[in-house]
Amino acid sequence: MNKALFACVATVPLLASCGLVGSTKPSVISSSPQGVTIKFKEGEIDNATAKANDICRVQGRTAMLQRVTPQDERKRIASFDCR
Repeated sequence: MNKALFACVATVPLLASCGLVGSTKPSVISSSPQGVTIKFKEGEIDNATAKANDICRVQGRTAMLQRVTPQDERKRIASFDCR
């Protein structure tokens, strides 16, 4: 095995343990004063809601879930209103 390939293979477990590979953190697709849209993995709606609340809280509001749309087998899109 050449040195470059070995370095790459040896680094993957380290990146995964740091959360850089396969991260399950929800990501903000869009946000406005009226609401937030967040992409997340199936089963992680609580994390998506917490992230939406963090964004809405800046305006003194609370995130209210409006809908969840499946994107594929594991990914979902959640739409929240800031009220």
